[in-house]
Amino acid sequence: MYLFLVVMAVLSVVNQSLMNMQGFMLNLSMLNLLGEAKNSFSWDFVDFVSLFATTFFLLIMVVIQIVVDKLLKNKKFWMKQVFQYLCLGLGIFFAVAGSMFFVFDRVKMDEYENKLYSYQLSSQGFFKNFGTLAILTQPLSVTKTKLGTDEILTGLEQNLVEEDPEALLSGDNLIMIMVESMDSFAIDPYNTPILYSLTQNGYYFDHFYSNNKTNISEFASLNGYVPNSTTVKLDSNNDLAVKYSLPNLFKSNGYTANYFHSFTGSFYNRNTLNIQMGFDDVIDRSDAGLEDVDFNYWTPEQDYLDKVIEKLAPTDGTKFMSFYLTVATHGLYTIELEGFEKYLQTYDENLENFKTYLNDNGFYYPSTMPDTESRLRVYKSRMMETDDMVKKLLNYLDETGLSNNTNLVIFGDHNAFYHDLTYRVKGSTQKSYSNLNNYNVPLIFYSKKLGSKLCTNSCTVADIYTSICELYGLEHNNYICQGRNLFDENISEFFMFSILSGYYSDYYYGYTPKMAVKIKDEMFDEKEKQEEFSKLINEFSEKQIRIIEIQNKKLKA
Repeated sequence: MYLFLVVMAVLSVVNQSLMNMQGFMLNLSMLNLLGEAKNSFSWDFVDFVSLFATTFFLLIMVVIQIVVDKLLKNKKFWMKQVFQYLCLGLGIFFAVAGSMFFVFDRVKMDEYENKLYSYQLSSQGFFKNFGTLAILTQPLSVTKTKLGTDEILTGLEQNLVEEDPEALLSGDNLIMIMVESMDSFAIDPYNTPILYSLTQNGYYFDHFYSNNKTNISEFASLNGYVPNSTTVKLDSNNDLAVKYSLPNLFKSNGYTANYFHSFTGSFYNRNTLNIQMGFDDVIDRSDAGLEDVDFNYWTPEQDYLDKVIEKLAPTDGTKFMSFYLTVATHGLYTIELEGFEKYLQTYDENLENFKTYLNDNGFYYPSTMPDTESRLRVYKSRMMETDDMVKKLLNYLDETGLSNNTNLVIFGDHNAFYHDLTYRVKGSTQKSYSNLNNYNVPLIFYSKKLGSKLCTNSCTVADIYTSICELYGLEHNNYICQGRNLFDENISEFFMFSILSGYYSDYYYGYTPKMAVKIKDEMFDEKEKQEEFSKLINEFSEKQIRIIEIQNKKLKA
């Protein structure tokens, strides 16, 4: 009984802590992360309320058993057995109650709500409503759709967007740079002047939102949809699910497609997954001839770029599509990296100007929180080194003449959630899921052919994919794509799905259509917008289930 209760208690605390850290839940496919989790562990992640409450519950169970054992000391043996079975039954009941409630509640759910839970499209709501064991057993309850292979293939044929050789950037090179934990306060004119200049001289989307794990943002930007799990698995590189990935689309047009990231950790198997998505090669620290380093002691981005720049942007006339994921800005922000002293000094020199910049742009300098103040300093030093890496890349493109036909897309994968840095600088909390500003990160399209513009329309990661497809005139398929073209003047209603928190429009947030929370203070027709929000969720879920079915059926391209 105690073993069972302790296991369930530990799972409960771990899940609550994971949800508090960034909104995801434990599953068996995450066991390979235990080594990295140990290295990146911070007490900031632990939900102490859940820990103390669960410990208190276990202590009560122990005390009750001890007291009753003493009361039954001289009683018949069968009385003790009855009590022991009663305690075990009570423990099991508490553990499985959530799963039972889920079974009973499904009878009352409408079609779309049932699908949201069945296909793991509402993990936040699932955990809150049904608990730990329900999360673990939920995959057993997935409702299969009647979507047949022929229907899927017909839908793909009818929704194909054909190649457009007359598109504005057709034939140009592309470099995508996804910056780890690049929050909206990461860029400023004093500490990161190069990135700031790109926000002024390129298309800057200041209402870009992302609440994903790194691999999910990466996958969505390359495929146009968010998978329904924090762990992504493909059957092979022939999967129909990635037929229209950007690497595959560019390669079909005579490009090379390579992936660059200096870390070799096992957060997910990039060497397998990214090759399956179509990349020719995945080039990490070891491939670049750099020595391995301990977790959290990251290689400076400039050192890595020096080693890979000729393959990142080849000068032999080869057309190329390159994806670069940075690492230096990854937490923990309690470690001052070697070689970053000059950036810390520059930060200190610019501090007063930076404080003014934060205040003028709706942020807060955490002067009343010494720990956060020092962590913001470390975080910004890493952004400054990344800024110098971008400067080195731009200089290289100018010197080689590639800048005339090479375009950059730079964006953040998610906010700076380590040590609650984002939430403190933005005057919010991690649990304020309805605060869309928590997930506001930068997105820049930089091209000499595009010009410059400040874009205020709300957008998300999947939109990057569709926008690139339209700008480059690449063939793609709206049947399995959730993104929109951000350069379309008639852009449709904003909608964002996050595995970690739920669903968002410009007006509402919720983890099911029935759990809608108003997120705009301005006056609007609430009934109309609520109905619109429900419609967006329903449309999204239909397409998402379609994608899941394609993956489940392992349909080939």
